[in-house]
Order: sequence, then C-alpha cells, then structure tokens
Amino acid sequence: MTGGGKSLGGRSRDYMDRLLATQQQPDPKSRRRHYVPRTYLKRWGFGKQNRRVWNLDTVTGEAWAFSVNDMCVEENFDRVIGPDGEARNRVDAMFGVVDAELGRIQSLFERLTDPEDLEFDDLIGLGVTVAVQRMRTAQQRRLRL
Repeated sequence: MTGGGKSLGGRSRDYMDRLLATQQQPDPKSRRRHYVPRTYLKRWGFGKQNRRVWNLDTVTGEAWAFSVNDMCVEENFDRVIGPDGEARNRVDAMFGVVDAELGRIQSLFERLTDPEDLEFDDLIGLGVTVAVQRMRTAQQRRLRL
C-alpha cells in the first residue's frame, strides 16, 4: 500500500524520516528509560501537570502515589546487543521519536469530536506507534532472549 514507506507523504513521511534519522545518531550513554512512555502515563496522572500516578500493590492491596518519572522505568531497558556482540542504546533515540508521536496521537484523540477530521497520516502514525510500542514490552523482550 505504501511501497515499503516510499510512497508516504505529509506527516507520515516526516515520522518515518525522523525514525530513520535515529540510525545516524551516536550511541547514547547508559540511561534510565521508560518502557511505558511518560506521555502515556501522564494521561492517567493527577496533580501539578499530571505528574503523579497511583500504583496499586496487588499483593498487599496498598496504593501509593508515585512520580511519573519513577514509574515503569529501568536502566538501559532499550539496550540491544549488535551482531558484533557490543551493547548499544541507540534504539533509545528511536523510541524518543515514537513517544513524541504517541503524545500527538493521544492529544488528537482526546479532543476528537468528528471522526471525519482524522487523516490517513494520523492512522499511519497510530499504527506505527502501536507496533513499535509492542517491541518495548517485557513479554516481547523475553521472547527474543
């Protein structure tokens, strides 16, 4: 339908170009990374700028309010091992692009009143974002090991 992305235009082409540009970026140093994007967590948040979320301990039944910065985060979560055996964090840059698109899509759907206002580019952005987010799950990572 899109010729492997070659026939995309508009926002979809821009999104793909931003994703592809991450291949040329230097490998970032070790860092904490959210496996559930902060843009998503903040949609469930409360308090100043929606920066707090509730966490339920399903064993004890207790609930605590946490900062979004401390939820669903792990050191070097996005690290991959290249064919040469070296660990790399470059995929972290790709997820930054995906997180920005997720924020745009979430805002779009939150204020959507007429589905006719959606454009093909919005649906492409949603589909690619959902597919890439799937790679970020702990379940998917276990399947690759």
